[in-house]
Amino acid sequence: MFYFIRKKIYQHFRHKFRKKYLKLLEKCQSAKKTGINLGNSEGKFYNLYNVDCFYGNQVDIVADLNKIFPFKDNSIDILYCSHLLEHLPDKIKSMNEIGRILKSNGYAIILLPHIDSHYAFADPTHKSFWCIETFAYFNINNDLFKRFHKIYGIITGFKIIDFFKDEITIHIILQKK
Repeated sequence: MFYFIRKKIYQHFRHKFRKKYLKLLEKCQSAKKTGINLGNSEGKFYNLYNVDCFYGNQVDIVADLNKIFPFKDNSIDILYCSHLLEHLPDKIKSMNEIGRILKSNGYAIILLPHIDSHYAFADPTHKSFWCIETFAYFNINNDLFKRFHKIYGIITGFKIIDFFKDEITIHIILQKK
C-alpha cells in the first residue's frame, strides 16, 4: 500500500514539474529562441536542435560531447538534456560547457539518474554519478559554490529554479547567472 501511495505522489510531482519545464520550452519556441536537445536522436522536441554523437534521421548536429560542445559562447537560450550527463566523465567540464554556451539568464533543463537508483550503476556506459547535492556546487546561492568554485575550476554559476527527485531521476531547472 505504501509503495502505491508513494508512486502516486511521485507521479503528481513529476507531472507538475514537467508542466513547468514544458511551459519554458513553449515560451522559448514562441519567441523563436535558440534551443538544443543534447543527446537525443529519437525525434524532434519543441523545435530544439538535436545534438548527438550518432548520425540519425532526427539528428541536426553530430558532436562528441566529451569534448568542447560545438556552439559559440553565449549562443543558446535553452538547453534540454535528458539522461546524457551521466555518460560524460567530468561533471565540472560538462557543467562549465553548459554555462559557456548558454546566454545570460538562459535555462538548462536536466534529467539524469540519481545515485540512490540502481539505474545509475546498472548501465555500463555511465561514467559519472550525480545526486541532487551535486548541483549545490554549481548553485550561486550555495556556500559550497562560493567556497569551492575557484578551487575546483567551476566557471559558471547557476540559480536553481526548481528541482524534483523521484525514485529514479533528478529533474532540475537551472538558470545561468
